[in-house]
Amino acid sequence: MCEVDGETRQAVPWPEWAITTVVDTGGVWPAVWRAVSCHKSQMAIYKKLEGLSDAHQRSLWGTQEFYRAFSVVNGGRAQESDLFAGLR
Repeated sequence: MCEVDGETRQAVPWPEWAITTVVDTGGVWPAVWRAVSCHKSQMAIYKKLEGLSDAHQRSLWGTQEFYRAFSVVNGGRAQESDLFAGLR
């Protein structure tokens, strides 16, 4: 994130309308980062992330966003916060 002309901006990998599920992982972001770090074949692009402060790491790994191609929970009409909602 950075501030430009008094407005906080950051890269957005998916437009808001495409994100169907947002899971709050703020309380477990270190585990998320460790899991991402296990993907050695992809670590070349993540190497620079190792030196970031905890605050920056949390902003990267504190939420996980997903796009569900089909939802039997709400038909995609509302954003979900649990990938397993509605399953029995």
